[in-house]
Amino acid sequence: MTEQRIGSTIVHHDAAALILHCPALRSAGPALMLALFGTACGIIALASFAGLVGSSGDAASRLLALAFGGVFVLPLLGIGAVFVGVALWNALNTLTVATTTAELRMARRWCGIAVARQTATVASINAIDCVREARFTGIFSRARYFRLLARTPGGAVPLADHLNGREESTQVLQLLVDAMMRPDLTDKGRRDDLELPENAGDTHA
Repeated sequence: MTEQRIGSTIVHHDAAALILHCPALRSAGPALMLALFGTACGIIALASFAGLVGSSGDAASRLLALAFGGVFVLPLLGIGAVFVGVALWNALNTLTVATTTAELRMARRWCGIAVARQTATVASINAIDCVREARFTGIFSRARYFRLLARTPGGAVPLADHLNGREESTQVLQLLVDAMMRPDLTDKGRRDDLELPENAGDTHA
């Protein structure tokens, strides 16, 4: 079985099967920015609460300060926690997809723990969509990132993510089509990457 790397995606393939592995930390940069923003929200909220509680005044003033803290501090802490959670998910999840000419298997893991599994027959795939990921994944450069999704009667099955621009998404799509022996899927499905200029998205974050 031969191995190659397309951007952050590790590809193993031979005559019988194709395995795509999207490792952890493939989107470490954007995840770090999300974590820093969430941490900043938490620090601001806690500092504001400490200032309100520590302020001098009578009991009524303190109660008003605590009420204000509940309205302002708790939502800000919640927002910060959400951003940190999203950052941890993005940084530490992995995606592994194995396909033959008959069957497709997907496993999503977080810190090594399986959180999602899907299987589908290759014959049931109607199209492969290339869709744009959230815009924050390209905050460090002009790069735009995409994911591939197999469209089946049972729902969409993730095939690969964090593909940088048209070139990477096209390469991975072609490998999948060849492994499945479904050349008809090459031009079927949504292709957000075709909206890019020919050389756009070549700068890696």
